[in-house]
Amino acid sequence: MDKLVTRRSKDQEILNTCS
Repeated sequence: MDKLVTRRSKDQEILNTCS
């Protein structure tokens, strides 16, 4: 579960950076 949450957070960070 921790890994999934971390991955989701990373994906969101990437999306924010791309925006």
